[in-house]
Amino acid sequence: MHRIISVILYAAAIAVLALAIVRAGRMAWADGLVYLNTPASVARAVQLEPGNASYRGLLAEHEESNGKDPKPGLLIATRLSPLESRYWERIAFRQEIEHD
Repeated sequence: MHRIISVILYAAAIAVLALAIVRAGRMAWADGLVYLNTPASVARAVQLEPGNASYRGLLAEHEESNGKDPKPGLLIATRLSPLESRYWERIAFRQEIEHD
């Protein structure tokens, strides 16, 4: 009985470590894509890590430079990181531009 429990715990530990390795690999891949800093690479990084506010903010900047509305991406970034003022400031700046 003791041997079975040991094998189960060992297998569970290996599964947790495997998941951690996969997660770290995804994060590293996304970070490398953001480092390329192209609209396509940042969009792919957002697909890999949709919960990363920095990636969302950078994608919004690329969208704005390509003539698209960055507000949806900035709003998502503020929901992901509500205490990060740079997203709020960008939204406020866009509001000023659009209403003047």
